[in-house]
Amino acid sequence: FEHAEETQTLSSRASSTSSDRFSSAEPSPVREYFDKEPEPELESISLDLSSTNLTSFPIYSLTDPNIFTNLTSLNLSHNTLDAMKYLDSCLFLPHLRVLSLVSTGLTTIHPLALHLSAPGMKSLNISCHHLSGPVPKFRYYFPMLEEVIATDGWFDVVETRTLVGLKKLDLRNNCIGEADVEERRGDWEVLGVEVLL
Repeated sequence: FEHAEETQTLSSRASSTSSDRFSSAEPSPVREYFDKEPEPELESISLDLSSTNLTSFPIYSLTDPNIFTNLTSLNLSHNTLDAMKYLDSCLFLPHLRVLSLVSTGLTTIHPLALHLSAPGMKSLNISCHHLSGPVPKFRYYFPMLEEVIATDGWFDVVETRTLVGLKKLDLRNNCIGEADVEERRGDWEVLGVEVLL
């Protein structure tokens, strides 16, 4: 019986030590955000940083707790962003709904797709760029996205699977071939997506 009691005591200590170890671990900012108690609803923030000579996303400002927790709209249009390094570290914007990146010199959306976590984003405007090839699968990166505005670009193919979940895709003044449009238009109508060409 003494041996059993000793074994139980050691087991309890091990369990306590393990619990202390996990409780003392520092949570990540994202985990900490979701684990904390709900706060009273605060006023949303719309941040217009267009034409301000930025060359990248202002990470330092956007990660300020007073901003990132309430930011719903961000406009970085008409800045000359670094084409490949405009966003090169992880950025979590939990309440962002609208993002505008019009005429900023982008040649790829890869940095945006790789580093921006915006789970509630509804509208994305990336008009006036030399973005080419097939229209990217935006909903794969931003699952709540409903509207994509990408006018005045070089996109030349719209695959039907790209449109799943979207409500509106504006591709006016791109390089979409008429034959491609006619071949896929029926599928677009079935999906209920408004496609502007």
